Amino acid sequence: MCIYKQIEKLVQSNKLSHLYIINTQKVANTKKEILKLIKAINSSDLKIDEYMNYELDNIFPNIFYLDGNSNKIKKEDLNHFFERLNLSSLMNPYQYKVGIIENLESTSLEGLNSILKEIEEPGENISIFIFSNNIKKLLPTILSRAQIVTLDEEDLSEVYKEFDSHFDAFVEVCVLFSNNNISRAKEFSNKSYNEIFDKYVKIMQNAYKKQNFFYSLYVSLNEDLEKDKQERNIFILNLIKYSIIGVNETNNFYIHNNYFKELNKISNFILKEQIYLTKWINYINDFLQNIELFGNFKIQKQDMLLKMGEIYE
Repeated sequence: MCIYKQIEKLVQSNKLSHLYIINTQKVANTKKEILKLIKAINSSDLKIDEYMNYELDNIFPNIFYLDGNSNKIKKEDLNHFFERLNLSSLMNPYQYKVGIIENLESTSLEGLNSILKEIEEPGENISIFIFSNNIKKLLPTILSRAQIVTLDEEDLSEVYKEFDSHFDAFVEVCVLFSNNNISRAKEFSNKSYNEIFDKYVKIMQNAYKKQNFFYSLYVSLNEDLEKDKQERNIFILNLIKYSIIGVNETNNFYIHNNYFKELNKISNFILKEQIYLTKWINYINDFLQNIELFGNFKIQKQDMLLKMGEIYE
């Protein structure tokens, strides 16, 4: 049964839980999913497409929305949000006051800790929905108190639709490197990432020459990987990974995607002549995972770079 049908039934039987975490990592449009949720909770005939340009906080009086997409959510933002939610009156015909927080993981550790009281001491007829595309960054104490729902992955064609007329061969790179995360893919489609792609492809091509290959890569990674540039970090490191393992070109919209051909040319050489570089995949994956779990960025970066460099010693 569709998750939203289940939620609608829970509302009708007055059995909606206090806290849900909706894992949106595999969906193309989180706002559309939030509108589906609102429609289910309020048993509304709301037409999703017509409300895509509306502010989510102004659709129904029982819906309260906090957006963590554009700006980092501060502790003060969370306090104000829950104050509004708790002090508002529940009006007929609505059964629940609903707090919706998008990308809570963008807040500070202090901010995450501040909502624990709201979770542990829920107000009457209040239900909280956290939409997150990186639930690993949420506190274990929050995860343990929530019902976690992972939305199904959407077809790639739905992801590509989000780019409308801006779709081109580089968008395929953006979608691949983002693991089908639409907000991240849109960030990657910025011109600056095209320049980053060119820069690191040239560096990886130096593997052909072998001389000073890792030195130039080390210098660039040490400079470009920054704590507050997580999206850029993911793009760069995925580029290196796909330079090593290659890209499956059989499912591409652009049959002759020159970006993928560049990566596969490098990969073919590495897998034939420098197969030991495949060890880098594990080092990169470990780094990304440790950072998601609040690991010390500087230490984790140096640890990864040292392990990558040990191959050449």
